[in-house]
Amino acid sequence: MPHSLRLLLLLTLALIGWQAPQRGMAQTPSESVIAVTTDSVAAEQIPSSSQPTKRKGNFLVRFIERFDDIDTTYIAPNYYNYEAMVQNTNFFQTYRIEANNAAGQRQSMTLAPSSSVRIGPYLGYRWLFLGYTFDIGNPSNATKTTELNISLYSSMLGIDLTLLRNTGDFHIQRISGVEGVSSKSLRGADFTGAETYTAAINAYYVFNHRRFSYPAAFAQSTVQRKSAGSWMLGFRFDQQRLKFDPLKAQDLIRSVNPQATLLDEMHVTGINYRQYAVSVGYGYNWVFARNWLLSASIAPSIGFKKQSGQRLDGKALWLNIRHFNVDCVTRLGLVWNNTRYYAGLSAVNYIYDYRRERFALINVVNYINLYVGLNFHKRKQYRHP
Repeated sequence: MPHSLRLLLLLTLALIGWQAPQRGMAQTPSESVIAVTTDSVAAEQIPSSSQPTKRKGNFLVRFIERFDDIDTTYIAPNYYNYEAMVQNTNFFQTYRIEANNAAGQRQSMTLAPSSSVRIGPYLGYRWLFLGYTFDIGNPSNATKTTELNISLYSSMLGIDLTLLRNTGDFHIQRISGVEGVSSKSLRGADFTGAETYTAAINAYYVFNHRRFSYPAAFAQSTVQRKSAGSWMLGFRFDQQRLKFDPLKAQDLIRSVNPQATLLDEMHVTGINYRQYAVSVGYGYNWVFARNWLLSASIAPSIGFKKQSGQRLDGKALWLNIRHFNVDCVTRLGLVWNNTRYYAGLSAVNYIYDYRRERFALINVVNYINLYVGLNFHKRKQYRHP
C-alpha cells in the first residue's frame, strides 16, 4: 500500500473514531502494521444506567460518540491504557474454475496459492496499535503474492478491507470431470497459468450495538458479559480479476493422460468484473461461562456484477438475475477475557461467487488467528481511591 494512501487511511480512521481493529491483519513480510483505534466509552465514567447516554454537542460529535455507546450490563469496556499481544495468522485461499457443455459434461479445477503462516508481536496504547508479523510458512513466495486484510470494529459500525494479488504461485488442489485424470494424480502439482487479483470493501451497521459487541469477539477491546445478538445491514464492493491459460492447463492434464482434453467452455482466458451488493446478516455472542465468549455470524449479500467494458443496461441486469448467485462473509470467534488477560481463536471467511452461461468462478478466502495478550496500566477513572 502506498505510504500516502496508508497515511490517509490512518488519519481518516482517527478522525471518525473507530474502536479496536481485528488483530488478524495480514500483510507481506516486508510491511509493518499500523492500526488506529479509539475507545470513546472507556474515556469517560461509565453510567450505571442501561439507558443510552445523553450527549451534548453538535450532531456530528454526538453521532461519532454513539459509535461506542454501550449498555454496560451487557458489555464491559477496556479498563487499561496499554496492551501487548502475540498473534499467529494463517491465510488460506482457493479458486474453483468450473464449466459444463450442452451435453451435460462438467469439468472443474481448484487452484490454491501457497498458504501463509505468520507470527508476530503487537503493542498498543489506547488508540494506537502497532505490530509486525513474519511469514514463517513460505517466505520465498513473497515476490509472487500480495496480501492485506484489515477488519475494523466499533460497536455500531464495522468495515473489512481486503487486497489479494497472485502472479503465478498456484498448486492444483482438486480436478474433476477430466477422463483418465484423477485429483490424486495431480494434487499439489505446480500451476503457473493463472494470475488473480481481489480488492474488496465490506461496510456494515450493527442494529443492536448497545448490547451486542463485535469488538469483544474479534478485537478484545471490550468484554461481553451477557449473551446478545443483532441483525446487520451492509454494503459490499469488490473487484475480481482472473487471467487463465487453458493451454497450460491442457498440458498439465495430458502429462497424466495424453488423450485428455478440456471442455471448450473451460477455455476462458480472462474474467474481470466489479460487484456492488447489499448484505443482510445476523450475529450472536454467547457467554456460556464467566469470561468466555463464543461468537458466530453470517452475512450473505446479493448484488450487481458488471464485467469490464459492459454497459449498465437492461441486458446486463438480466444476466445478473438469470445467473443468480450469493456472496457471503462468515465469522467465528472463541475468546477468554477477564479484562486483564485474554486469549482466543477467530476465523473469518469470504466467498466471492461469479456465474455466467456454462461457467463459474468461486473465490474463497479464509483467515484463522490464534492470539494471547494482556492489558496493563489501568486508566485513571477505573482506579480505586
